[in-house]
Amino acid sequence: MNRRKHQLEEAIQAQIDTIIRREMRDTRVGMVTITRVDLSGDLQNATIFVSVLGEPEEEKETLKALRGAKGFFRRELAQRLHVRHVPQL
Repeated sequence: MNRRKHQLEEAIQAQIDTIIRREMRDTRVGMVTITRVDLSGDLQNATIFVSVLGEPEEEKETLKALRGAKGFFRRELAQRLHVRHVPQL
């Protein structure tokens, strides 16, 4: 695995976790753990894997809220990470 890719995956995972825990104000987001981040080879796309605790309906609402916050996450990552291009989430 490319060292830069691995470092960027770890940085994205840590920052997304911090953003969810500290800055998200959406009440639909329950207990979420970021389990893994996979970056494409060209570093343009990131797939974020999450684990959600709760009832099935709560899980659906949490995932819906997280998908809706992709733009918010990307904007926050742009401010926190020192990269030329922030990957699509």
